[in-house]
Amino acid sequence: MFSKNFLLQWKRYLPILGLILFVYILYRIDLRLLFPTLKKVDYKLFLVLPVILFFLFAIQTVRLNMILATRRIRLPFWYLYGIQLIGVFYGTITPSKIGSILRIGYIAERAKCTVSQCSTSVIIERFLDTLVLLLFALSGGFLIVSHYNLIIYQVSGIIVLLVGLALLFHKKERAQKVGHFFYRYFPKNYKHNDLIKSAFNDFYDYMPRKRETIIPFLLSILNWTILYSINYLIALALGIELAYQYFIFLYPIATIVGMLPITFVGLGIRETVLLTLFHNLISPVEVISISMLSLALCGIAPALIGWLLSISYQKHKI
Repeated sequence: MFSKNFLLQWKRYLPILGLILFVYILYRIDLRLLFPTLKKVDYKLFLVLPVILFFLFAIQTVRLNMILATRRIRLPFWYLYGIQLIGVFYGTITPSKIGSILRIGYIAERAKCTVSQCSTSVIIERFLDTLVLLLFALSGGFLIVSHYNLIIYQVSGIIVLLVGLALLFHKKERAQKVGHFFYRYFPKNYKHNDLIKSAFNDFYDYMPRKRETIIPFLLSILNWTILYSINYLIALALGIELAYQYFIFLYPIATIVGMLPITFVGLGIRETVLLTLFHNLISPVEVISISMLSLALCGIAPALIGWLLSISYQKHKI
């Protein structure tokens, strides 16, 4: 199990990796195609965007705070709000948004808990977010079932697998049985490691009950709805007329593909998926324009704030 110091120090090396990945994305996309379309943007519609983003991250903060509170871990709202933005920064610059787990180190440091105790809430939050995202993508599959019927079966399979694993590992006793099965393959120096046993017990001691995740689950639905509604707002600003449900339910499919680590190697795969999904609905240039504006406004802008906060938190050890 990683220590708090390891998690807090590891983040220093992530911006370098993220910068290389992002520059490679820009290199692969022909930005010249975007300029004529971007000139048509009605920037007045973006005036409400800061307010929308503020409430978006507030919802995420409330959700995480509720999960933490089930195990009596309580943090000031604004401190946790800042941690959420820091998580956006490290999630933006790393494949699969894996960097967002570094929030655990900040939470553990302020709450005076171990990393394993705080990790439970963050992992549950990530699980709820992923489950809702998959449900949205499944709905999107029904919108395009006549062209891509395999999406429904693929996403359904992932949902069943994810829920099945969650039910299996939600109970400590079942997790122990699985652990005992693989125990024989553990290296000898790990078989009697007290730190691993302690971390395992801490993790499950801080596991919320299923009914305590109902409201966080509903907040996850609201979270994704607001996020994809921003893409609809961007489309309106570009003068694109397309039904709202396409942005709410097709974008999640591209988001899921974009979360795979391999997409950073191919780079632009997320845009390729969007081009495929929207090819009969709007032009390729409009698809790329929406994608890049969404990345800039909902990804890079909050990530920059998170980066500044990460420097501030480290410097002043808030």
